[in-house]
Amino acid sequence: MKLFGRSHGDTVEAIVTDAAPPPQSVLAPHYGDWVWVVTDLGEGPVSIRAVVPLPLDRWLLPGMKVSIRVRSDDLVKVSAFEVDFDQVPMIEDLVAANDPVVADPRGARAAARSIRNGAATPVGAPTGLWSRLTSQAWIGENFAESASPRPHLDTDAWSADFDRAVTAASSKPADPVKVRGVAILTALRMEMRSMSHNWDGTPELDRENPGPQRALRGINTVLTVTIPGQSPYAVFIEHFKPPRSKPVDLDPTVYPWLPVRVSLTDPKDVEVVWDEVPGRLQQIGTMLQGQVDSRIDEVHQIQEAADAPRSRSV
Repeated sequence: MKLFGRSHGDTVEAIVTDAAPPPQSVLAPHYGDWVWVVTDLGEGPVSIRAVVPLPLDRWLLPGMKVSIRVRSDDLVKVSAFEVDFDQVPMIEDLVAANDPVVADPRGARAAARSIRNGAATPVGAPTGLWSRLTSQAWIGENFAESASPRPHLDTDAWSADFDRAVTAASSKPADPVKVRGVAILTALRMEMRSMSHNWDGTPELDRENPGPQRALRGINTVLTVTIPGQSPYAVFIEHFKPPRSKPVDLDPTVYPWLPVRVSLTDPKDVEVVWDEVPGRLQQIGTMLQGQVDSRIDEVHQIQEAADAPRSRSV
């Protein structure tokens, strides 16, 4: 932290468990948002959060090790710690090195989730006017209320399906100079655009909280590409913009992965096969139907178990 230009507190190592994406807009140089880390201040692992200024080119990702300056009596304050971004590699350098944080986002997220679940959390989330202003909560959301605001750390729900999609990619149609694969959207810089969006990609009007809201439609994006039979690798893509009918973000609930074509001569030449990606409404409908079918199966199993003793007694 800094007070009138001077830092105070102890410098300790920490693991990032969650962080808001850095923005890309005219507001970016002055933008701060929530970052969650786990560190040890002498009494075991503790999960803490703070509003941190987010540089444009040094992204904080789950599983990343960082150096922070923190004071144990400031843990429930909005600015509970500051990150030493001089020690954080630039995102393009991280991708070029194929660091495990971007080359294996499933492993990094699972590790971050495990670390977070094993850490104590300070009582009381940061609240108040300053909390809301610095976190953009005045436009509708207060992410400080949760130790982890987004569900993207939970990879268990889709990992098995992802592995099957990778296996199936080898049989998907391609052309003579490209190969099929599957890509996870690992990181992005969000646009500070007009507002959030509905399920079908149309703007969602919030008349009670007007103003520029978060819109996670990435411009600069990191994809982790997996080609059948090869090790996954990270690619930095500039100007990555999905169709409005198929908005993707860091929440894998709707789009955990994307089908891609990759050049045989240039592995960085990655093209998303948007024609094979269902529209958001269609995807959500399929998900809901799957949940209904699963529930029906559970009810049938309960009924069969209840009828079994009656059948044996007859």
